[in-house]
Amino acid sequence: AEEAVRLAPTSALPHYILGLCYKDGGINDKAVTEFQKFLEYYWDRAYIRDFKTKAEQYLIDLTGKH
Repeated sequence: AEEAVRLAPTSALPHYILGLCYKDGGINDKAVTEFQKFLEYYWDRAYIRDFKTKAEQYLIDLTGKH
């Protein structure tokens, strides 16, 4: 996932996947950063729409902010 982000730093999906890896590994500060980057680079496409909703919820869960 880190390599995908390195190769496509402004593509949303690699940031989402890397955020999941960090979240699952308990590295919450890095997960938050990656989900924020995902949302920054996100643009509406049908296949990725569900990821946006999940990323927003993960950020709420990880930061406690709405």
